[in-house]
Amino acid sequence: MRNKVISWMFVVLLLIGGTISFFGLGKLEFPEFPIPQAMVNTAYPGASPQQVEEEVTLPLERAILELEYIKNIDSVSSAGLSQIMIELKDEFSASDQPQIWDELRSKVNDTQSSMPPGVLPSIVNDNFSDVFGIMLNISSRDFNYRELESYGDFLQRELSLVDGVKKVSLAGTVDEQVVIEISQPKSAALGVDPAYIYGLIKNQNVVSNAGNMFIDGFSVRIHPTGEFRDISELKQLLISAPGTTELIYLGDIADIHTAFDDTPQNLYRSNAEKAISLGISFAKGVNVVDVGEAVNARSKSACRAASSLRISRSSSLASNCPFFTTSACLTGNSTSSPGIRKEISASLLA
Repeated sequence: MRNKVISWMFVVLLLIGGTISFFGLGKLEFPEFPIPQAMVNTAYPGASPQQVEEEVTLPLERAILELEYIKNIDSVSSAGLSQIMIELKDEFSASDQPQIWDELRSKVNDTQSSMPPGVLPSIVNDNFSDVFGIMLNISSRDFNYRELESYGDFLQRELSLVDGVKKVSLAGTVDEQVVIEISQPKSAALGVDPAYIYGLIKNQNVVSNAGNMFIDGFSVRIHPTGEFRDISELKQLLISAPGTTELIYLGDIADIHTAFDDTPQNLYRSNAEKAISLGISFAKGVNVVDVGEAVNARSKSACRAASSLRISRSSSLASNCPFFTTSACLTGNSTSSPGIRKEISASLLA
């Protein structure tokens, strides 16, 4: 064999380079994969499925079909909600998708000005490729949903700072609402119109610009006050009709209290306790074992401030960390309403 030294040197370099590359490979149990689909969600509160179909779904479909990348459109128009699923043609690669989704958002945004009053801005969701490698369930018998969400927000910020973590999503939260139950006999006896009360409440917490004043050479911003900060302040809202001498307060004719939404979209339970969930997805090319250990350490340090909280982990990586309990029970309930389903093939319309 000629040039043995060069041949052996080449083999040694290949071995060294292969060994270094092997230990630097990403170890994703659930690797990220691109999905050539996106969904456009548009809320139209109070509208029937027919109104959503004619006034929201059809204009959006016409605008989206102007794009040359579309292979198929599947839409569902239900009461108060329009859902449009877009599928791309097969010849477009994953590297083309970011630019395509930007053009899709541009088309959808251009259509917003022609929407009827009451339609909320459309939301384009193309983030289907993220896979949550770690799922954390935060539960407690002593905390309500609002307190769980507050701690979940804190933990979300802490875990987002861990190197290798791409995104931390919070799910299973339940909105807290202020419930005003007006007594019809009392309002009728006092001659107070409920529509007038609604207008007062609606305008009370509006953020408005009151302008500026120049005082001794300084520009002073005028900030109107009167926002409700507590239920007790809401009870003291004066609802007397203009021109009357009687002082009638909202608390005189209404029962005001806070309550959590009784029809949440998702509910989570962990070990028979109310819970919320944190989903953690990883960045490209990272070692998930190292990132998982960093997540464990950050979560453990953040959990010391709330001893009554329990964090359970529904992931195979949980067996490597005794801090997380592995017997978590995660369930989700979702609701849907009947509506109008329609499918459009771009190839048939061409």
